[in-house]
Amino acid sequence: MEREGVLLPETNITVRQYEDDDYVICHNICEIAFYEMHERVGILPSYYYPPNETERMRFAEDRSNRFVMLIDSEIAAVGIIDGVELSHMSVHLDLQSRGYGRAFISFLVNEIVRRGGKNVTLGVVKGNPAIKLYKSLGFKAKSLNHWVTKYYKPDTRLSRPPSEIYPQMTR
Repeated sequence: MEREGVLLPETNITVRQYEDDDYVICHNICEIAFYEMHERVGILPSYYYPPNETERMRFAEDRSNRFVMLIDSEIAAVGIIDGVELSHMSVHLDLQSRGYGRAFISFLVNEIVRRGGKNVTLGVVKGNPAIKLYKSLGFKAKSLNHWVTKYYKPDTRLSRPPSEIYPQMTR
């Protein structure tokens, strides 16, 4: 999706750049949010990647483009800016549908505009309920991509998040 790079109204939220100590919580918020979304829209197999040192190092190297939103001093949402693209936008499951995503996306769109972006893009999976939010913020569909899982390596991903970080998944 794409929107013209004009500023959006911002609310009074606390956002800061990612720090290395944020890795595990940021990884889990993102992995669990995308796991849930994949389950909801039928992208199978759904999987959860456990945290790993290679990814942690990549996050640290790119910290100037990674942001976290805080609620009561706790990380509630994570997002990445890659040039003019927003990616890996994730709000903690317990805090979704409360307006935090709107506030955080507005901040990130404005950050891209402050950095000189003329248009802001983001990828979204067909059926993702967040499409309504993106459209309400002025994003318009630009292209259609298909998601394909080419291979599955059971030694690197789990079929579902561990119950200690995602107790709703226990049955």
